[in-house]
Amino acid sequence: MNFPKRGLYQHLRAPNDENGNPQRLWFVYTPNGRVAICIDEGYCGRPRQLREPFFYELPEFDVSVDEYNFFKEKYNTKEL
Repeated sequence: MNFPKRGLYQHLRAPNDENGNPQRLWFVYTPNGRVAICIDEGYCGRPRQLREPFFYELPEFDVSVDEYNFFKEKYNTKEL
């Protein structure tokens, strides 16, 4: 995965699926606001790269399952 060296990140949360699996995405933005990478959280939690200096967290959002699926497909989401 190509993480930028600095930027912004945001957590999007959809309801768990019918089997109880989490449906969460991490968006990482470049300093100018473009999506650098979208990561499916799975059971891994916050990616370790986002704990580095020069990354700043944006507010979290709750999204619908349809929105989650749309973002996951549109941004070619990576698995951790």
